[in-house]
Amino acid sequence: MKITKNLVMLLFKAASMLRWNDKMRPIELCELDKQAHKMIIAYMLARLEEKHTSVSWVGIVEGGIFELLQRTVLTDLRPQIFHRIKENREKYRSLNEWAYQELSPAIEPLGRDFC
Repeated sequence: MKITKNLVMLLFKAASMLRWNDKMRPIELCELDKQAHKMIIAYMLARLEEKHTSVSWVGIVEGGIFELLQRTVLTDLRPQIFHRIKENREKYRSLNEWAYQELSPAIEPLGRDFC
């Protein structure tokens, strides 16, 4: 497993990329903040669900990491358009495949288990 400059730059981009450019922001939130907030909520919900059913913690973590990296390559896609694409399973799958291809140079050195 090798962490490359490309991966570090993607993470830095997520840490510096501001969101909600078309709305008033009470505080400055970057993409990394937004994704961390989502992961905290996912963790809390999973802990509650874990009492009644099994939870795929690896799936939750991997999904969170992919979504963070995905948003770094989909920076110009407005949320309304992104959500409309997400409603169509085929289009969303194509978008994810494109995002994965864009991310591949940065994440492939991490090894097959990560990819």
